[in-house]
Amino acid sequence: MMRITIAVPLTLLLCLLTIHPPPNFCTAHSDSEVRCIESERHALLNFKQHLTDPSNRLASWAASASDVDCCHWVGVVCHNRTGHVLQLHLRSNYPVYDYELTTIEQRTAQDEAYSRSRFGELRLSVCYLSGFISPPIPNINFSSLTTLDLSYNSFENTSILFWVFGLHNLVSLDLSGNQFQGPIPVHLQNLTSLRHLDLSWNQFQGPIPVHLQNLTSLRHLDLSYNRFQGPIPVHLQNLTSLRHLDLSSNQLQGPIPVHLQNLTSLRHLDLFGNAFNSSIPNWLYSFSHLEFLNLGYNNLQGTLSSAIGNLTSAISIDLSYNKLSGQLTAELGQLKNLVILSLEYNSISGPIPWSIGNLSSLRYLDLESNQINGTLPQSFGQLSKLESLYIGLNMLEGVVLEVHFTNLMRLKTLVAAQNRLTLEVSDNWTPPFQLNHLDLGSWNLGPKFPLWFCSQRQLLTLGISNTRILDAVPPSFWNLPSQLSYLNISHNQIYGEIPHIPIILSYFPVLDMSSNRFKGLLPCISSNVTFLDLSNNSLSGSISHFLCYKMNEPKNMQFLNLGINLLSGKLSNCWMMWKNLYALNLGKNNFTGSIPTSIGSLVSLSYLHLDNNRFSRKLPSSLKNCEWLVTIDVAKNDFVGSIPSWIGHRLSRVNNPEVNIPEVTNVSFCGY
Repeated sequence: MMRITIAVPLTLLLCLLTIHPPPNFCTAHSDSEVRCIESERHALLNFKQHLTDPSNRLASWAASASDVDCCHWVGVVCHNRTGHVLQLHLRSNYPVYDYELTTIEQRTAQDEAYSRSRFGELRLSVCYLSGFISPPIPNINFSSLTTLDLSYNSFENTSILFWVFGLHNLVSLDLSGNQFQGPIPVHLQNLTSLRHLDLSWNQFQGPIPVHLQNLTSLRHLDLSYNRFQGPIPVHLQNLTSLRHLDLSSNQLQGPIPVHLQNLTSLRHLDLFGNAFNSSIPNWLYSFSHLEFLNLGYNNLQGTLSSAIGNLTSAISIDLSYNKLSGQLTAELGQLKNLVILSLEYNSISGPIPWSIGNLSSLRYLDLESNQINGTLPQSFGQLSKLESLYIGLNMLEGVVLEVHFTNLMRLKTLVAAQNRLTLEVSDNWTPPFQLNHLDLGSWNLGPKFPLWFCSQRQLLTLGISNTRILDAVPPSFWNLPSQLSYLNISHNQIYGEIPHIPIILSYFPVLDMSSNRFKGLLPCISSNVTFLDLSNNSLSGSISHFLCYKMNEPKNMQFLNLGINLLSGKLSNCWMMWKNLYALNLGKNNFTGSIPTSIGSLVSLSYLHLDNNRFSRKLPSSLKNCEWLVTIDVAKNDFVGSIPSWIGHRLSRVNNPEVNIPEVTNVSFCGY
């Protein structure tokens, strides 16, 4: 599943506005220009009195003489000839436009009204309006108001809706992102001029109400992210002007109803995240004008019909996370306008058709986690606009050559792990792309280490585990980790020494180099690293320089696995800055001496493995501080004395973190 938001630069729109001033909206005022209606100004002031405004967004709504013109107030747009208030934009985050209903000038006016309401990008978290809203002033109902946007605030009392439902000239109403609950009030049917209605991201519930059928002028209806239940009601077929219908992320169920075929003007249909359980209806394939189709995260069954080739206007198709089966049809290649195709997590089998290379507009393709087999068609090399390709967790096999990537200059993401593919490229191959994300886990890339990785200077994640590499890492490769957030080269036979990695610029990086043949000393690692697995190698020597590196910096490390190596010596008393550790494995090494008392600083520790070493003396009593331990393994060491009495008492979460039990069944003390 993928969603795209298109942002239009405000600077460009302002320039256009300067060249072509909008005919119906106030911009700057001169003394001779019409100002706002006095009665509407008082109505706005009364409106404000019923609001809670913690960030003082509406400070400009004042009764002072200097602010007498309400057309200059935050979020207010007036008619430049009559002075009537036409639009109120009090959204608490950046506006999203219906490009079918608004002109550049109208969007610019909204931008200006919105920017006046923001007081800076960093104050979003406290900008939410709330309160109990009654009609602003009796007998004043803003008869000229056409647009009302109260989205992404904290209104929850439906009393606001009864005032809103008296605004009979409203064309656009956006109440999304609030906390309204219960059924949609029946008075909504009074707003017969509405063309745009957005009630998404609330907590409305019940069946979708029948009175929506009276809103026959609607072109945009968004009820997504609520709690509507049951089937899609038949009466929606009366909304024949609809171009945009979004019912995603509700609790709707049953088959996709046949009566939706009457909505012949639809350009956007989103039923994502419900419980529809039919096959994809044949009538849907006849909607050749449909541009956006999202049926992902349902229980749809059946196969993809060859009639999908009729959706020639489609820009985005998402059928992911269903139970679709059968094969990919060659008719997919007819969708020349398709930008996004998401079919991941289904049961689609068979080969990828050669015609996939005809999708000349394709930027995003996700076929992950199906049962697709056969070879990767060389026609992939024709997808010159492709940016993201996900084909992992399938049964693809055969050889992948340089020709597969010939024209993929824009490719940024290639995730193709868990297939049976072999990459055969020349040693001096320079790919045409610069990737951000690459995962070829379980491919055959070896035996030589692929030198072309070093050409990928924009990599953020790299996964090449279990790829049959039997080679040393080229020195230039070790420049990459400083920018990576994820590196997995595990389960190969890579040898040599790991250099120090003192700087990693990304947040919460993960490094997995386990199950290789690395030797030498432990590297010093950036304090930013959260996951480090160097287990099952031949690393040797002391751990002191590793533990005590940059002791003035708190360590972000949560998972540290150094087990199954040749590490030796005593543990330094440097655990004070490792308080975020959740899992620590030092087992199956050659450590000696006592456990330092500072290990009790690991107050977040849940899993501790010290087995198969030569630790001696007693466990430090400071381990009592590690109250979240659920596993402790100190077997096959040289500890002396009896099991400490506090083990059963203080480690009451052992073996079951949900229930306190006196037995200690998950503690191993063989050789204690």
